[in-house]
Amino acid sequence: MSDLIIPSCLLKLERAEKHLVDLELEIAAYCDSHPYTVRVGIEGKRKVHRLCFTRQIDRRVYLVASDFLYNIRSALDHLACSLVPKSQGSHVGFPIFWQGVWDPAKPGENQQRLDDRERWTTYTRFMHPDAVAILKRLQPRDGARDTDPDMHYLSILNRLSNIDRHRDLAVYSTGLKEFTFTFGTPPHQTCWSPPVADINKVLRDGAKIEVPKGEVNVEVQGRPIVAVRVTQPKGEIIIPAHFRAAFPKYREQIILPLLNFVSPGPKGK
Repeated sequence: MSDLIIPSCLLKLERAEKHLVDLELEIAAYCDSHPYTVRVGIEGKRKVHRLCFTRQIDRRVYLVASDFLYNIRSALDHLACSLVPKSQGSHVGFPIFWQGVWDPAKPGENQQRLDDRERWTTYTRFMHPDAVAILKRLQPRDGARDTDPDMHYLSILNRLSNIDRHRDLAVYSTGLKEFTFTFGTPPHQTCWSPPVADINKVLRDGAKIEVPKGEVNVEVQGRPIVAVRVTQPKGEIIIPAHFRAAFPKYREQIILPLLNFVSPGPKGK
């Protein structure tokens, strides 16, 4: 009968996906509500059009994102504990550090890096060598900057999990993507998509919109972008897209390969 027991890490992953689906529904409902407009104001002596979000996403949505993150992180910690003898489980967590954390310390290293090396040793010393080899391949690149656009998905998980332990996650609308503007009065309307400087082609909240002189009835349609702050001042990820893209990696790249090295329980158990 024990062969039918589903590992707790997989159950946690299953629960995380339910929260992810809930998050996708919450964000989709917000985006469909058209929470933005074009506002006209006088700046200096000129009439200026700007994109303006009329409503931010409900703050409580961060709770759904937190539940997703908690269950992912918990799944990985459960997995790590299952890779060592039961007597060592209370000392182990899933290691998320940096490439080379297992090497001898270098002269002049700061205390944080020394602590990371010590924790790596504590977490992995009773694991199967092949399991440790997998964990080494999974570690984020050493020296990656907080604002790197390709920040490792495990680094993001670690940072957001740490933030969530102490304060609310910052979930907010950052702008519009795939946007078009119309101006004029039907049936004599003109439609156009002005260029933007943003590398991701996102029109940010508050952005100035260049409207031909004398045009009226300016309206906008687009896809709102919802982000969560990872680091200050510029580190953010787009959700739920990032979470959905990372989700299969937890299962296929981490959990399933490492389940082959689960430590057997005491004899007869």
